[in-house]
Amino acid sequence: MVAASVDDNHALDALLPKLDREPENPAVELAILPLQHNDSARLATTIRGVFAARLQSLTPVGQTPAPGDRVDVQPDSLSNALVVSASKQNLELIRELVAKLDTEPVATDGIIETFTLQHADVQRVSTLLRSLIDQGSTAPASP
Repeated sequence: MVAASVDDNHALDALLPKLDREPENPAVELAILPLQHNDSARLATTIRGVFAARLQSLTPVGQTPAPGDRVDVQPDSLSNALVVSASKQNLELIRELVAKLDTEPVATDGIIETFTLQHADVQRVSTLLRSLIDQGSTAPASP
């Protein structure tokens, strides 16, 4: 039984048939991950980017990715949660990633933003950025 507004009821009518069906791949699980501190749309974009890059690196050139390796992450802005469809292994990785990213911001006067790198090595970029910040070289160059 659900008590909802007319608009929410229409949204539920559209969502429930998608959720209440036989799984196409029994190895794929569906989970709803509520968020406390982060925005579901931003975090969904981050996780999609991370897993798209992971899928690309796991798939040999010229081959189709295995269905169990695919991940689908959709934000639910009403409940500030992520709706995730993934294998048990990927779902566990996503839960760990969400636990690390859904934390209360520590900076009171700065902006915290996550960047998905397409080509550069994360460790090298991280080391370079820390080095630049430690040297005080974060000001834009003069024209």
